[in-house]
Amino acid sequence: MKDGRKKIDSFFMCLTKPVQIISIDSETAEIMDDHGALRTIIVAAVQDVQVGDWVLVNANLAVQKINEKEALELKELVKLMDSNQLIS
Repeated sequence: MKDGRKKIDSFFMCLTKPVQIISIDSETAEIMDDHGALRTIIVAAVQDVQVGDWVLVNANLAVQKINEKEALELKELVKLMDSNQLIS
């Protein structure tokens, strides 16, 4: 760039992914990740989480509860991002 700043060709960002709660034990919950493996996440920051609910997760921490329609739309968007179909 003319003003001395370097052009950045790529960047990293934090991404929350939608997951569905399979079971709950106090402040943690079990979910199934994209590869079919069970994982434990922390749900203490989200109120009224129940089995079957969808939440957004980042770094094993649920940050927000969402509805199923939003979750399925976001899962499709993440799939497109993973396949590089959104990059022009």
